[in-house]
Amino acid sequence: MSRIFERRRLWRLDQPTFHAATVLLTQAVVEHAGMLDGGVDLVIGVARGGRALGETLAASLGVPLCMIGARHNLTDARYLQGHGHVEIEPTSGTVAGTVAAGARCLVADDICGTGATLQAVTGELERLAPATIRSCTLCRNEGSSLLPDWWVWDVRDWVVFPWEPPPPKDAATVPLPNPTRIRMRRRS
Repeated sequence: MSRIFERRRLWRLDQPTFHAATVLLTQAVVEHAGMLDGGVDLVIGVARGGRALGETLAASLGVPLCMIGARHNLTDARYLQGHGHVEIEPTSGTVAGTVAAGARCLVADDICGTGATLQAVTGELERLAPATIRSCTLCRNEGSSLLPDWWVWDVRDWVVFPWEPPPPKDAATVPLPNPTRIRMRRRS
């Protein structure tokens, strides 16, 4: 499946709404990961977009953070469809040294556009034999066939995050609504 872009607006995530979303995500992870598999030992942020979410979740959960570099889009241009190829930094460095066999890992990224980045990162991490790999994102494009374990917003247009360059002044931007709930993948 490919990303859906209605091209009616640019969604904009501001810092206060990002903070509210991270509070809800942290609560969901604590509640549900604890019931499912005992919690989280390590947060893995997907650089670049997942850095802020990863840092915030690791601090809130009181666990270490490591970053893994992954890139799906070749440029930062808006409305790009995913091409299916995700470039991942080898896990030979910090990630491989941090993810111990049996660890309970939480992968954090800003958006699940097609799901290709989360699938590639998860596949790379599985070689290190963690006990579990869960995932969370701020947004999920409704065209994605992959569901993270937790996410905040379903979107059908491009999202501009606080850590990205601002959109042009003439762009029609709409703030993402204040989050009231977390969406969660149902596991069988």
